Amino acid sequence: MDSFDLAKLAQTTIDLSDELPSHNPFDSAENYNNTMARIEQNFLQLENNEIVDDRNQIPNGPGLVYRLDKRIGTFCVRGLPTNSIYQTYLKLSFEDKKVIKKLRIETDNDFESISYFETETVRQARAIEQNMLNKRFPYMEDMVCNISDPGFSWWMNAKKSGVHIFFTSHGVQREDQFLKLGPLGGPQKAIEIFKKFYDFLNHVSTLARFSCDEKTLLLESNTQDNLIEGIRNVFIAGEYNLEGIESQYGKDYMQFFDYLRSLSFSRTFWIDIQELVSDSIHRFKTK
Repeated sequence: MDSFDLAKLAQTTIDLSDELPSHNPFDSAENYNNTMARIEQNFLQLENNEIVDDRNQIPNGPGLVYRLDKRIGTFCVRGLPTNSIYQTYLKLSFEDKKVIKKLRIETDNDFESISYFETETVRQARAIEQNMLNKRFPYMEDMVCNISDPGFSWWMNAKKSGVHIFFTSHGVQREDQFLKLGPLGGPQKAIEIFKKFYDFLNHVSTLARFSCDEKTLLLESNTQDNLIEGIRNVFIAGEYNLEGIESQYGKDYMQFFDYLRSLSFSRTFWIDIQELVSDSIHRFKTK
């Protein structure tokens, strides 16, 4: 995740864009190319008395471009998935109306708050969009939600070995007992994946306990197990370290590993967002 100041870039770029010919620019290729070269120069910035090309800092791969919209009691992550983070930033420099609308940019401060988050594929970015973007969340979910309104987050009993996930509320005062994982989606996909690959899980891990329904996911092994520990790391820290097992068992189980990879990016993104709103959460807790 990173941020980039677009305010000056946007204004200068718009000014320069007025120089573009009104007819087909390729009718005047030299004039067009010279102007575009000047526009690209706006990405050059002075940092510690050295010229830095911010194009080298903004990735050209897939991910999310977003900004955090904080309000009293709630926040919303405004954003969009993209095949090229760099190209989306370039559109912002031209004040592309669709991108501006998606990010709800209204002031220069809104420009300055824009950040990006890298993923391996745009599909992973779209999964994050589906569950986390352009929705309003309370800072203190545990105070607002209750048994009749379980909220949006998955929860994990990280104190126990194995994997103990609750897809919905597990009573009140959850944050005192469990790790809040964030809005990782409905349980249907998890149920489909873990039930479909139960035989594989049992073969690799020799499961002592397994359960997966609309309320919980439970995985336990009698021994220290790399696969179960890898799945734990996906949920706890958003870390994917299952490459060795993935390469060992090949393409027949790629759907399973792709799902865990996507979950790891979603979890990492939500950890980043929680850090950004931590000051607001702290103020609520100390009131």
